[in-house]
Amino acid sequence: MNKIYLVSTVFLLFFIPSLALAQENDVANTIEELLKVRMLPIEGSPYSAEFIAVTKNNDDLVSVIYGDVYNYLPHPIFEKYLNKFPSNIITIDGEKYKKWSVLIVKTHEFEKAIHGSELKADVFKDQIVIMRAMHASIVVDENDTTDYYVKVLKRLN
Repeated sequence: MNKIYLVSTVFLLFFIPSLALAQENDVANTIEELLKVRMLPIEGSPYSAEFIAVTKNNDDLVSVIYGDVYNYLPHPIFEKYLNKFPSNIITIDGEKYKKWSVLIVKTHEFEKAIHGSELKADVFKDQIVIMRAMHASIVVDENDTTDYYVKVLKRLN
């Protein structure tokens, strides 16, 4: 019994650190891989997306902007991120789609102009841009909050 316990302990002590380090390297490699992937236009892809951006200062409305997403990251992380949000299957003109309803809240730390929008996934330690959207430019003040309500459709058939 003692020999089996000793062999098992040595085995675990030898392999556990290498497995832990290997996982850390996989995350770093995945981030590097993601940064090399070029974003693709929504047109011609199974995805379409649109959003409404509502900016408020406390409870006072600053702006409401509607926009279309014009490109996305063609990588499994895109759907992994979307799957954190509610989804359902809908039918439009006889075609089935998976629909995600995404809410992203951004609090602005200083006054700045917002030109377009980059929606970021926080799946890893670093944030990765998964969608780019165009909308009108606005100036937000410190402590303004912008809520992005994003609807993403993925064609299933």
